[in-house]
Amino acid sequence: MKTVIAPLYPARITIVIVGVAFLLTFSFFLFLQAEPVFPDPDSFYHLKIAELIGERGVVQDFPWLTFTGLTHYYTDQHFLYHVFLAPFVVFFDPVFGVKFATVFINAAFFALCAAFLIRFRVRWWWAFLGILLVTNPFLFRINLVKAPGLSLILLCIGLWLLFSRRRWPLAAVAFLYVWTYGGFVLLGVLGLVFCLADALVHWHQTTVIASLFRRITPRKPRGSFLQRKTMLPVLLIGIGLLLGLLINPYFPQNFFFYWQQLVQIGIVNFQDVVNVGGEWHPYGFVELLANTVFVSIAVLLGLVTFFVTRRRQSPESWTLLILAVFFFLITLKSRRYVELYVPFAVLFSAFALRDGVTQSFWTLVRGAWNALGRRTGLATLLALYVAGAALMVIIRDERQLIRDLRSGFRSTELLGVSRWIAEHTPENSIIVHSDWDEFPLLFAHNTRNRYIVGLDPTFMYQYDRVLYQRWADLTSGVRADDAENIITQELQSTTVLVTKDHQAFDRIMERQSGFMLVYEDDEAKVYQRNTHVLPEPRPKEPLDEDSDLAP
Repeated sequence: MKTVIAPLYPARITIVIVGVAFLLTFSFFLFLQAEPVFPDPDSFYHLKIAELIGERGVVQDFPWLTFTGLTHYYTDQHFLYHVFLAPFVVFFDPVFGVKFATVFINAAFFALCAAFLIRFRVRWWWAFLGILLVTNPFLFRINLVKAPGLSLILLCIGLWLLFSRRRWPLAAVAFLYVWTYGGFVLLGVLGLVFCLADALVHWHQTTVIASLFRRITPRKPRGSFLQRKTMLPVLLIGIGLLLGLLINPYFPQNFFFYWQQLVQIGIVNFQDVVNVGGEWHPYGFVELLANTVFVSIAVLLGLVTFFVTRRRQSPESWTLLILAVFFFLITLKSRRYVELYVPFAVLFSAFALRDGVTQSFWTLVRGAWNALGRRTGLATLLALYVAGAALMVIIRDERQLIRDLRSGFRSTELLGVSRWIAEHTPENSIIVHSDWDEFPLLFAHNTRNRYIVGLDPTFMYQYDRVLYQRWADLTSGVRADDAENIITQELQSTTVLVTKDHQAFDRIMERQSGFMLVYEDDEAKVYQRNTHVLPEPRPKEPLDEDSDLAP
């Protein structure tokens, strides 16, 4: 049976509110994305894949990472996200296009959150949206040119359907989610948690759970604990996820890819032996609470309210509590999951307060506050202090967010050296580069050549652990002996690209008599095998104003 809950406002007013929320957040995110800079190098990969889809359709083969398993089982785990980006990069300047698309996705997510909270009668919905808008780590993650923003939209839609007891569309959402986001199992987790929470709450008003806090004997439940109707959402989500995997442009190699991505990289994570990206490293407990201070305060209020009024709490609140705790724990393991912890923690607080705080409570609080203010004026001073402190924190965090988003990789970074390599090396020849995170930039600027490793070093480590270690030791300056043999025989290359921040590797290449410096600019150097007369080192070539990646 569907849950019938009257929304806070009539439909017309709700539409106006949602529209205003979209426009305001769109303007805010447009300001954040003003500079042609990508804080994360993977943004270049997403830009280029979207561009290739616009030019030639589905990217089935991925020959650009020679010494990784992706040459055999490549799967575009964010396929529908790239399809969404494709028109923006085809009809507009690619850099402007992907940034504009990111702004649109983020604004749509906040508008959807506003509609979601209004639909389920969260009276202070605007305050919870405000908490999201001033939480620095969350805003940073969703403003990267990556798929999490679109993922959050689909998760929010799935949550809406679950809370409304509209089960059948869940299969379609799950199917689309597999094609959109590599972490598609999250929707299955969401559905399972809701069904378990729903079953517990409706098992005679959670007397089993209440007995953990009070010495009462649970009464015999009426009917089965997990009835067929209760588990139907999990079944539908499971069917949708399975169909998304089977009816897939990358079937059957997508199964092996997801094993690598979800298990080997996401869960096992070889960060002790592989130089993985910073997003996979742990988030300190105190650091996480401090960096999400307004979320932490909201969660504290939500937890107190939840446990004091636990018998009034709905299945929705129980679901969000479990999910918030789950996402908090995995964020402690890997920083990247803060993009999930923050919104679900805020939603938990919103629903816990909605279910636990009655009108009589607010009347009592207002009365006490007015009395305190009339007698001592302390209420006014306290309010001014709290507002001033909060404003200072917000200004500090927003300034830091702007600095973080506007520093990183310029849209033209490594463009000059990439053009030179494309013009002076054979097509499909392998380029040895000094770090795995350089690949997205090189790939975006030059698809004519092949590279060593990228996207995640685990792909090369799993492909050939010995070769990965030799490449890593060489490029980090640990191993200087036998460099020529590693480059020419094992990595099958005659061209080496060294960026200026890899000085140890550069010193090794300078000592190789079999290689000669053939290109240098203020970003990188290129060495080639000295088997014939080579051109003199050339200065940095000026960029064309009509370059696809020029700002």
